Amino acid sequence: MHPIADIIEPVLGHPAWLVQRGHGSFITMEFGAPEVHVGDTKLRKTNIDGAPEKTPQRISYVDGQWHLWIYCCEWLLALDGTLLAHDESGDVTMRRALHVLDGQKLIAVDIEPAGGRTRFTFDLGCLLFTSPAPPEAYEEEPVEQWCLYLRSGPVLSIRGDGSYTIGDRHQQPADRRWLPVDTPIHLHT
Repeated sequence: MHPIADIIEPVLGHPAWLVQRGHGSFITMEFGAPEVHVGDTKLRKTNIDGAPEKTPQRISYVDGQWHLWIYCCEWLLALDGTLLAHDESGDVTMRRALHVLDGQKLIAVDIEPAGGRTRFTFDLGCLLFTSPAPPEAYEEEPVEQWCLYLRSGPVLSIRGDGSYTIGDRHQQPADRRWLPVDTPIHLHT
């Protein structure tokens, strides 16, 4: 079995949740059992007029067993052949389209060697396509198109030059060993 399959296959069949737009056109979504994280108390800036400059705060968040981050690429989301949104869509359109995707089960992932183009297929008809960003869109090329983080394990990253890495989430991309996606990868439930 391909090492990419070892990482992705356990996610198949799980619904996406907390599907949301991040910075710019980045997309994040969670899969699997949720876990609540509550950080230590620290003094943090409030940035509120009339409030103390710093107050004690805890950062808390929920994540899934798997976290998919789509970024630094072109993407489009379709439902039954109708385009819902893409990486250049307006805020409202993007938010509404991602709401349609929320709760759908991931049932297939297809990765092409040419540029790491990827199709994520969901059970209620959504298709999410990623492809490399236009040349010179980013200072440092090639860039990662998407990453799949395992809560208690490695991260799988697919780059716009058709290469991948599986490694430690704290390791810098430049320090990782990148390998070519040498054959098409077709994974499904």
